[in-house]
Amino acid sequence: MTGASFVGAVRDSSWFRGWNFASQSGMFANTAQAIVPTVTVAKDAATGAPVINFGAETGVKYSLEVSTDNKSFVPVTVVEGANLPYTDASKTVGTTALYYRAIAL
Repeated sequence: MTGASFVGAVRDSSWFRGWNFASQSGMFANTAQAIVPTVTVAKDAATGAPVINFGAETGVKYSLEVSTDNKSFVPVTVVEGANLPYTDASKTVGTTALYYRAIAL
């Protein structure tokens, strides 16, 4: 892979969806659930840990990732849609900005 000093027109997790040949030829299933769903984060009252939830499809696995700058994400875990909400015990809400995203695998 060749590195580039610029960023493309879409987010790194959705470059393939909707406009390239694979998408136009039906290689990606159409589903009611988004490939990159909207994530909500709440605070666990007892521990202060973030509790992550999103609209997931049962039986689909999602890569859950976190960032402190909303640019560079690192993997947290892989979670199945039926196992939500997920509590990230390694973090505490309020110590620094936390941005979570989930990407269907």
